[in-house]
Amino acid sequence: MITIEQLVLSADHVFIDSTHVKASANKRKFEKKIVRKETRAYEAKRQEELNQDRIDHGKKPFPP
Repeated sequence: MITIEQLVLSADHVFIDSTHVKASANKRKFEKKIVRKETRAYEAKRQEELNQDRIDHGKKPFPP
C-alpha cells in the first residue's frame, strides 16, 4: 500500500536542466551529403503516408 508521504515530492530532490544549445538553422547554408537509395525510398514512402493521413483528416498535403 502506498502512503501519502510516498506520493509527495521533496524540493530537496528536484533538478532542472537549463542548458542552452544554439541551433544551426541557417537557410542559406547547405551541406550536401550522399544518401543511400533505401533512405530515399523510405523518406518517399513516409511522405506519402503522412500526406494520406492529412487528406483523411481534412488537411492539405505537404508540398513535395
